[in-house]
Amino acid sequence: MDYSHTPVNLFEEVIFFKNQFYAINCVGVVVVCDIGDGLDSPKASILTEELPKSSCFQQNYYLVECWGQLLLVVKSVLDFGYDPDDEKIEMKLPAYKTQKFDVYKLDFSNRKWEQVNSLGEYCLFLGFSTSVSVPVTNNSGTLKKNCIYFTDDFLYGYRGFGIPGGSDMGVFDMEDKSIQPHYRGESTCYYSPPIWLIPTLFIQ
Repeated sequence: MDYSHTPVNLFEEVIFFKNQFYAINCVGVVVVCDIGDGLDSPKASILTEELPKSSCFQQNYYLVECWGQLLLVVKSVLDFGYDPDDEKIEMKLPAYKTQKFDVYKLDFSNRKWEQVNSLGEYCLFLGFSTSVSVPVTNNSGTLKKNCIYFTDDFLYGYRGFGIPGGSDMGVFDMEDKSIQPHYRGESTCYYSPPIWLIPTLFIQ
């Protein structure tokens, strides 16, 4: 591939895939990172164009490897309109809620994303700078195949504006598009668990 080098910043996620670093920024542009010999500043070569933005949802982007493919997962979050600068507004909990996920795989031949409707025998774990795929086998316990496990990773909200987090967590079913809680009962955690702890042998 013949990439033109251009500076890109505000990365949301970085993944090491097939001996190269790939990163996605806040508007959905995916780049290949060339770290060079370490003497010069790293260069980011644009691989895909900016993604269309939703007029209804805040969107978070995740890069993850699955079946030897580079996947893009788009999380759509509904913001209930909390304004941290308006002291007259009483904060409603939760202040935001994940509505759905869309999954794509990258076609490197034309640099386009193709929609993925099923994860097959795999599940995904998504979180703040932690996105992995895990095969679901008979020995996987209660793991559900074709599902996305996600944590509340809206760090900028509850760090910058004091919006309580920890409530937007669950399991998204790729087949019926439903979201179920990780566990029954109310979360008592003001801050969300930022990462997943997964044994290395399960990581794909």
